[in-house]
Amino acid sequence: MLRCKYIYSGVSMNKVPVAISNRHIFLSEEDTIRLFNTLNVPRQKTLGQEKYYAYEPTVDVIGQNNYVIKNVRVIGPPRKKTQVELLFGDCVKLDIKPYIRQTEDIKGSPGCVLKSKYGQAQLNTGVIVPARHMHANYEDAEKMGLIQNEFVKIRAAGDRALIFDNVLVRIDKYASLAFHIDIEEANAANVKPGQMLQILK
Repeated sequence: MLRCKYIYSGVSMNKVPVAISNRHIFLSEEDTIRLFNTLNVPRQKTLGQEKYYAYEPTVDVIGQNNYVIKNVRVIGPPRKKTQVELLFGDCVKLDIKPYIRQTEDIKGSPGCVLKSKYGQAQLNTGVIVPARHMHANYEDAEKMGLIQNEFVKIRAAGDRALIFDNVLVRIDKYASLAFHIDIEEANAANVKPGQMLQILK
């Protein structure tokens, strides 16, 4: 689940706020009905990027060794294919090979079982560890000299200072400026949601 508890507009000296994500799932329409018995799933809240929202009910993820991660958040709207975005450590527990991929790049990735009180979905593919990336709208991208699908580096200062390499830039008309990393990456650099980091070109 994306934890974007801030509102941000405009740019400041090529800095970008951090959005930190936990494990979460995007379901296809077919798997949404299979797991929730409806496409009109109750929503819990909207997220930092305008078009995304969290469902109220959660599902369990079952690994190839039958280890279970319970109550994983599901993000809407539905996608063409179901995608399970986990932490690297989750994959180790589930005995699933970690595939670090950008969203929707699931070809050749491993599968798992998703289970809810209504039923379950067997996935042959779709489990990934989401690769770090940043979002920007056209106006902010122009001001910051960003190009669609280029890779940049982003620096976190402080006691655990580090540089995040291979950050994919995604530009969209309705995007909110944000640098997306998962909890494990955020903990490694000791950064918090909304903290401003420096973009290095």
